[in-house]
Amino acid sequence: MAAWIVRPARVEDAPAIVELIAHYARKGLLLPRPLRQVYSHLRDYAVAEVDGRIVGCGALEVVWDSLGEVRSLAVEEGMQGLGIGRALVEYLL
Repeated sequence: MAAWIVRPARVEDAPAIVELIAHYARKGLLLPRPLRQVYSHLRDYAVAEVDGRIVGCGALEVVWDSLGEVRSLAVEEGMQGLGIGRALVEYLL
């Protein structure tokens, strides 16, 4: 398996982010995020990527100086257990 990387989300990542979140929203595990909302908060997102494919995402909403909330943390089911979620949270913080 190719190595994964964590990086800031880019505009072209937004549809993949929405679909990844929607997968877990359909299971009742996450709140859905419309594409418009992801675009407007794209600076808050990071993604995990393997060979150009988005396999994980997460966002950090900063409420004020010392308080933030990790949101929409999702890792593709086949990629879980590899430390991607942990790496996303560490990157966001």
